[in-house]
Amino acid sequence: MDPFSSINLARSTIQLIDWSSKLLSGAYEIYHSPDGLTEDDAELSERTAILRKLAFGLANRSSGHVADGKCEPLPSQPVAAPDVGGNSLEQEEKIAEDPVTDKKKTAREDELNHVMIQLLNHENDDKPMGSGNKLEVDQAYRKLQKLTSEMKTSAKAFAGEDVPRSEQEQNLQRVAKGCDDIAKRLETTLRQLRVDPKNAKFRKISSFRQAFVKLCSQRKIDGMERTLDKYRTDLILQLSVIMSDQQSSVVRELRTLRDASSRLGSAYEEHLDNISKSFRLIQTQATEDAEHRRQNPAAYRTYNDDDETEGKKLSLFSLHKSYGASDKGGSSQSQNNIAADDEIPQAFQYLAETLRSLVTTATDVAVAQRVLSGLHYKTMTMRIESVVEAYTDTYKWIFKPRWAKNAKGIKVHFAEWLAEKDGIFWVSGKPGSGKSTLMKFLCDHHRTAEALANWARPLNPAMSTHFFWSSGTTMQKSQEGLLRSLLYDVFKKSPKIMKMVCPQRWEASRREEGDLEPWTLSELRRTLTALATCHGLGYKFCFFIDGLDEYEGDHSEIIAMLRSLAASPHIKLCVSSRPWNVFEDEYGKVIDRKLYLQDLTSRDIRHYVQRKLEEHPNWQVLPSEEPLYKTLLEEVTTKAQGVFLWVYLVIRSLYEGLTNGDSLPALERRTRDLPADLESFFKHMLDSVEPFYHTQMVRTFQVAMGSTSPLPLMIYSFLDEDFENQNFALQIPVKQMPMVEVVRRQDQLRRRLNGRCKGLLEVCRNSNEGPYMGHRVDFLHRTVRDFLRTKEMSDFLAEKAGDHGGPNTLVFKSFVPLIKSIPWEEVDVSEGGLLSRMLGDAMHYAYKAELESGEAQVELLDDLHRTLKFYATTTGKPIPWYQNCYTPFYDDTDYAPCQTFLEFAIQNGLCLYVRDQLRREYQPFEAQQPLLHCAIAHLPGYTIREPDLTPMIRVLLEERDSCHVELLKQDAWVSHIMAFVRILDQEKSPKITQMIEHRQDMIQLLLAVGADANAQWKDFVHVWHLLLVAITHSPLPSCPAIIQITKSFLNAGASLSSPFWSASDAFTEILLEHCSNSETMSDTAYLDFLVQIYCLLISKGMELKPSERLLIHQRLPGRLSESISAAIDQQKLEKKVKSQAAAEGSQSWTWTSWLGALW
Repeated sequence: MDPFSSINLARSTIQLIDWSSKLLSGAYEIYHSPDGLTEDDAELSERTAILRKLAFGLANRSSGHVADGKCEPLPSQPVAAPDVGGNSLEQEEKIAEDPVTDKKKTAREDELNHVMIQLLNHENDDKPMGSGNKLEVDQAYRKLQKLTSEMKTSAKAFAGEDVPRSEQEQNLQRVAKGCDDIAKRLETTLRQLRVDPKNAKFRKISSFRQAFVKLCSQRKIDGMERTLDKYRTDLILQLSVIMSDQQSSVVRELRTLRDASSRLGSAYEEHLDNISKSFRLIQTQATEDAEHRRQNPAAYRTYNDDDETEGKKLSLFSLHKSYGASDKGGSSQSQNNIAADDEIPQAFQYLAETLRSLVTTATDVAVAQRVLSGLHYKTMTMRIESVVEAYTDTYKWIFKPRWAKNAKGIKVHFAEWLAEKDGIFWVSGKPGSGKSTLMKFLCDHHRTAEALANWARPLNPAMSTHFFWSSGTTMQKSQEGLLRSLLYDVFKKSPKIMKMVCPQRWEASRREEGDLEPWTLSELRRTLTALATCHGLGYKFCFFIDGLDEYEGDHSEIIAMLRSLAASPHIKLCVSSRPWNVFEDEYGKVIDRKLYLQDLTSRDIRHYVQRKLEEHPNWQVLPSEEPLYKTLLEEVTTKAQGVFLWVYLVIRSLYEGLTNGDSLPALERRTRDLPADLESFFKHMLDSVEPFYHTQMVRTFQVAMGSTSPLPLMIYSFLDEDFENQNFALQIPVKQMPMVEVVRRQDQLRRRLNGRCKGLLEVCRNSNEGPYMGHRVDFLHRTVRDFLRTKEMSDFLAEKAGDHGGPNTLVFKSFVPLIKSIPWEEVDVSEGGLLSRMLGDAMHYAYKAELESGEAQVELLDDLHRTLKFYATTTGKPIPWYQNCYTPFYDDTDYAPCQTFLEFAIQNGLCLYVRDQLRREYQPFEAQQPLLHCAIAHLPGYTIREPDLTPMIRVLLEERDSCHVELLKQDAWVSHIMAFVRILDQEKSPKITQMIEHRQDMIQLLLAVGADANAQWKDFVHVWHLLLVAITHSPLPSCPAIIQITKSFLNAGASLSSPFWSASDAFTEILLEHCSNSETMSDTAYLDFLVQIYCLLISKGMELKPSERLLIHQRLPGRLSESISAAIDQQKLEKKVKSQAAAEGSQSWTWTSWLGALW
């Protein structure tokens, strides 16, 4: 991966020009070895002799004698360099045997270690082995070859990139080609010198220049020098233009890196600023160089001219026989003071190193941003952005020292923990008490950063955040989302951290082009574990995690993971949740590591109420009303019981009274009449909605409740259009909506939502998306959704609902015009871009609409297909069904995962629609791959949840006989099982569990209709055997579907052995391997799972050897070994019964046959 291939080509060309010029200029004398050996060979021979001598002496000391007076030869295999920091185990044992320390022996060992390290680390590099400015011919030849190779590699990479190049960038190739021609001529000459170094013809030649003149001619050498000087001048000027030309690939790439850095919020601005400064420096120096050449042409004569020039001043890029940049009026250095072999002249060396640094820095930044992009997801910061800011002068008590008590006499130990302590601090509180607001306050406050700096000293502090959101997307309420958020925030700090904790991901991002494999949950966990255990990072980390109770998975599982993180000496966590038992048991036992928010906010609530009332323009209190005012403040504070959400709603009610001109006594009565608990308050608010709006209110609430995550505000705009005209979605043309119209509609919907829903739905902004999709509708608080799901409110909503269709049907109908109206400013037809995400969401709701209504959405889906073809035609790009939809992935066939709308519909489970399409006499589009393969062989990137495709498989088998034939060919079936094997390698999560449950039904169906349980993968191994091994290593032992899948294969005749594999041998080895692992042995659920599979195999005929039974009995816990013994006994009994039944049947048949014959 080379973001600045032009710069890299220029750098490698500069190095070649420099080296060629030095050879031609006579800068180096030829080193002549008296014995014909190069100094490399001589030194290596000397080191080897010393090593043998020392080894001989050491052996003599250790053994007390030397056989036949000979030293054993050195081993032919490479010898690992000894650890000079301490003795080896064998050395320590010998020292222990002989208490008398032999100082001479120790000295010999030290000397041996030193020589061995020198010998083993010796490289035939380009360092001069002679003295001063002398250089061996072989070294000069090798270095010239090396630099030429580097330049050719850079030129190949430059030419191989499919990017537009400016004219100056294209000229770099011309310069590189010219330099290559000169290098070839120099190589030819050096090769002649290498052939016979003792040749008398060359013995009197003292410098490389003399050799070149002798073998070529003075005229040719002068010509090559002039050509190199011209190339050098051209290259510098071209570099200057490239770095300022806004159309050059270099400047475009730098701009892309800056945009990505800004978009991802990464902390690489300083790196990019340094690159820009280097650009400007090179441009400035190039300009000065050109001007100096214009004013002092004599200063740039060829190198074989020994005349000195007064007033000569060498710029940053000058290359002369005089390498010191002298002041004006000074003289140049003599040739005898020229730097040694590997030292590039300071000026040109600085340019080469500057360009090398530019490329390295740009590459690191580009790689780091690829890694960050893989971790980032669109809704990563949406939750924390939607949490309300802490009101002015509230929550300041959180930073007070532990000895400061609040009005209730409660001490808060948070400040002490933040600045000094490790482990976990728990923020708990009632629903609506302001936990998320406090967590956001802590994350943003400068005193948090100051306290963490004190805690981390002398290292640097780094903070990561994640806010779980039960109303959000799957990523916002899953463990995967948590891990990606934490790692993303950490990795933004420094590329060094990435390299150290996930080196494989870093290297893959550096080497591979295109999209990388997505992060798996297993990889995320491993990376976070590496972060917790890795030393030398230079950072200590504090994680703020809000809303553990909103995590959708097993809470005990997330608690265990956080506990393991907190065990690290350089990681601590601040977490928040409701006071559920599972969290109380884990975090509530240590008094100085927790707080209950509702007990600490009475002063904040009073302050908030007072300030908010005083902010209203109609607020005034007469002196005689002061006591009543204090009574009002006290009543609100007391009635709130620490629930800030209730106070917020009360203030809204009081504002309505103030707007209507209510007096202070009226406001006090209004407060007194308001319900004290949230649910009653919500009901009170909904009862105030005008009956005229009830139907639309119910539709709005049902859509919000039924959505998997907050929907775009524009969906609700088109939902209103559908309320007035149910054919609106089909009638609206494909026409990009002007942004002015988008803003008008959004402002209009905000007012409508306030009128219909009384503020219980609000609009939040996702800064990672544009205005069209970035404004989303969500509940005021999680407690509102909980309230609407109560039986009372469910009955109320059902009673008021109209006959316009279910919520999923309404949402899908609104997605069609939403896709038709995308503004040109936000049209993104890249795979995984905006259109891909919208399509994924739309098809999810189309799938749910089919299940909800029992009807195919044929007209809407056909209209959507026409819309997508319009976008493909107008943009000239294929329809972006989802990420990597056109790239064969994890499949032995050449079929792309998805190319047509029919394939897309199949993969999204639209059974009724697909059946309609297959039954049409004229099919407007067809799949580009076998239908069954399309349904079962791929793992599309679903934006929400994977549909159950088992009904789709039934439809395909019923409607197409070719699907049965396809199944017998086994390609799709084998691809399906291999995809399932990869799923089993994932860590447990609700998403993965659901995918496995879907595969259970699909596998049972496919086996029932003819899939071969013993199908082979790559014609040599049964795919069932691979599946069984994957099952035994799966981190998902508690998933019952896996057991059922194993039973299905066995019932379908899956073999327990093959010429290359035996279930008994393989599974026993796996079981015993886990029995020898202390960590696995402590996981009783996993062992139970393995034994359950083991017994299942035994019941289907797997036989154990006596030795295997003995090992299992010895190593497994008694309860589990007894289960296996019982399974074996049961198998024997069944075999005996079957054998007896077969014998009786045989006798009965013989007797009957005899009677028949007799008759």
